[in-house]
Amino acid sequence: MKALGGRAYEGAERVDEALADYMQVLALEPDRATVSSNLFIRTAAIYARAGRYCDAASMIRMWESASPDRAGNAQAQSMIARYASKQACVSDYATGQASFPRSAGTTIRVRARVNGAEGVFIVDTGASYVALTSAFAQRARVASERARPIHVQTANGIRVAKLTQANSVTLKSVSAANVPVTVDSGGAAFGAGVDGLLGQSFLSRFDVRFAPAQWPIARR
Repeated sequence: MKALGGRAYEGAERVDEALADYMQVLALEPDRATVSSNLFIRTAAIYARAGRYCDAASMIRMWESASPDRAGNAQAQSMIARYASKQACVSDYATGQASFPRSAGTTIRVRARVNGAEGVFIVDTGASYVALTSAFAQRARVASERARPIHVQTANGIRVAKLTQANSVTLKSVSAANVPVTVDSGGAAFGAGVDGLLGQSFLSRFDVRFAPAQWPIARR
């Protein structure tokens, strides 16, 4: 139903509301592979009409990352190339490369910085957004003035969060600017000692691979 609301807002040229509704659909769906491809395409088109071509390309990359079968999809690559040709993304939109050791079948925990504040994050390819606890968001001084309430699907069910943006997310030498994030309204939402999740609003900007003993990440 939210997607229908998004289309109504889109038709009325209410861009912010349309984006919020489309993002709500992604936040509530634990398996993005089941979300209609049209939603990703329409969201990318809205970003493009607003001149945010790098965000448009990132949305198509998020569609690609939802299923291994979509890797290298010719139509997706064509759309990404078309959007990328329209705008020279700022140098820090997505930059750097790094590699992390991992053990197969275990949760990947990393230390990352949001707006310069360091915290412990779980790498979650199934999360649509980088997600933060409210306490960490305050420590990272994540802006909340224009944050929109949003419902997100978590391992513990649906929770209320706020959709906003971080100036930067950094993982070793890998960094991205202007990253959409959600801020959880509760306490230790992701487990004791965990400040948040590294989701697709960050990961989809990079080439991410999960080898048996290594997790390499690099700018596309």
